[in-house]
Amino acid sequence: MAKSLSNAVLDAGLDVVNDATELYLCTSEPTDRAGAIAASVIPAATPTFQPIGDGAGGGRSVETDASSGNTANAAGTASHVALCDASNLILVTTLASNVVISDGMDVTISAFTTRFADPT
Repeated sequence: MAKSLSNAVLDAGLDVVNDATELYLCTSEPTDRAGAIAASVIPAATPTFQPIGDGAGGGRSVETDASSGNTANAAGTASHVALCDASNLILVTTLASNVVISDGMDVTISAFTTRFADPT
């Protein structure tokens, strides 16, 4: 028996990702918005997104654009990115470690993709 899921269902989940208003570069994996703020080496950046579309390998995806011009407010090795709204942690993902050497350092966060796969 074949399985299918409407793109509208997958897109609804990705719309929640697109509703994020804060992006944090974190030194550890946060479990809530307060944890993302506490673990962040930059003040909240405002994320921007590409349109939702077909995902590589199936499903649907959205790309969070790279964020440059962020000024570090702490030093540390950042290994996670968190997307939040004003009260909720929406998404956490890993990235290649970024070593932030000092407060005041210019930091760029690489673009990343969130993909929801088709059911298998």
